[in-house]
Amino acid sequence: MQKYFLPGLEKLLNEQGESDLAQRINKQFGEVREHFPAMDRALKPLLEDDNAYRSLQGLYVDLSQLATLVNGQAAASLGVIRGFNSSDGD
Repeated sequence: MQKYFLPGLEKLLNEQGESDLAQRINKQFGEVREHFPAMDRALKPLLEDDNAYRSLQGLYVDLSQLATLVNGQAAASLGVIRGFNSSDGD
């Protein structure tokens, strides 16, 4: 996503005067990529080890923050409106 999705998103945000948001999203992608390699293991050992579990929780937080930036703030800035099927819960 960082390689194919982010360049176009950054361009659109910059064109809308949202360069700060574009930088925050780029930084958040970096956070996710930084923490992801440590999680490239089977899930059961990650859940059983306290340190690995904390790292897994950190990755979850990083991904949640990225989703909020992209799905919430960037979408609103660009006028993207979620359709019913993407928000009805099924």
